[in-house]
Amino acid sequence: MKKIITIMFSMMTLIVGISIGCANDGTADVTTDGVSSGWVIVGNNGAIRYTTDDGATWAARTSGTTDHLRSVASNGATGWVAVGAGGGVHYSTDSGVSWTAGTSNTGNLLYGVAYDDNHWMALGLSGTALYSFDGGATWTAGVFASPTSTLYQAAYDGATRWVAVGDSGIVRMSFDGGANWTDGGTANNSEHTYAIAHDGNNRYVSVGDNGSVSYSTDGGVSWTSGISGTGNILKSVAYDGNSRWVAVGIIGTVIYSTDGGANWTVVTSGITEDLKSVAYDGTSRWVAVDNDGNSTSGVHYSTDGGANWTTGQSGTTDAIFGVDFGK
Repeated sequence: MKKIITIMFSMMTLIVGISIGCANDGTADVTTDGVSSGWVIVGNNGAIRYTTDDGATWAARTSGTTDHLRSVASNGATGWVAVGAGGGVHYSTDSGVSWTAGTSNTGNLLYGVAYDDNHWMALGLSGTALYSFDGGATWTAGVFASPTSTLYQAAYDGATRWVAVGDSGIVRMSFDGGANWTDGGTANNSEHTYAIAHDGNNRYVSVGDNGSVSYSTDGGVSWTSGISGTGNILKSVAYDGNSRWVAVGIIGTVIYSTDGGANWTVVTSGITEDLKSVAYDGTSRWVAVDNDGNSTSGVHYSTDGGANWTTGQSGTTDAIFGVDFGK
């Protein structure tokens, strides 16, 4: 089964709402570091890397863990949380320079993590939903109104509502910071749904299996299918704060929409690897990552709305699984 929770509170997500970064099927997350003014990626074997040249080259940081990390998020200041295999949670209070293991009280794989105005949320296997008010050190499990399968990613509307997506298009909503969850509509024609993003107004867009895309304008209660133009699995979606949505998926799939997710244009990206996550920096740059484990590639960036892509060097053979941009 696959992940997602982009993840992240980022310059982009402060504009468009917060989305839990990359979680699908082993998807990690990438976020920027406010100190170095770069991006951060996480992945297998506790890999955490950062860049100060907008993704062209990447250097290592010490995570203090060998956990396979699947998502990372920033609180917009110096706080960071990364999550992954075995319920692993790791937090940083110094802009990601050093990391400490938190206590999640679960052994379930965590696919995504995000931050809202004052606390963190992580989602994962078998309907796991956790929240933390102490920077990621300790976590409490949320309660669902009905049985819930794996959740991959969630997006925050900037006010009170979280919307999470997962297996078979399930949608769950929380209005109290993740403590309690109610049922939403069904996204993506009941396809497994790996990613969701919010536009900062009233629109959510989700993507998943078989090129499925859907959008909601009523807070996740009802969903309308879009036309993606592809049958490939889509793993991540992000919004630029203006009018453009970009989604990525397997075999280098890149698509974009300028009409709220109703219709999408398929891009010839030149990428052959499976893309796991995509994020926007709030100005002009999109970054997508793949989990090929090739130190001479792994990260890809675009400065023209996702129409053309350049490959950078991740500098690691550890698989990378996600991307997001922090403040």
